[in-house]
Amino acid sequence: MPDPEPVELSPRGTLWGWTTVTATPPGSLGEAPFGFGVVELPDGLRIVTRLAGPVDHYEFGQPMHLGFVDLPGADDGDPVTTWEFHP
Repeated sequence: MPDPEPVELSPRGTLWGWTTVTATPPGSLGEAPFGFGVVELPDGLRIVTRLAGPVDHYEFGQPMHLGFVDLPGADDGDPVTTWEFHP
């Protein structure tokens, strides 16, 4: 199998489905509640992702854009940067 090649994807998409996380599992970073859902990119790829913004303001087909968030770090205290999609 050949090595994978990097592909640039769109930073914009459409909200396809979501839920609200109200209780985080043991060892997870960040606090609840937060949105967690599927954003469909125009490239034909659906991404399972953390969602930003008020959890009661999501709508099917809502335009979304890529952003980043710093979550509290683990035991070492260093923050962890991850992506999320914003309405």
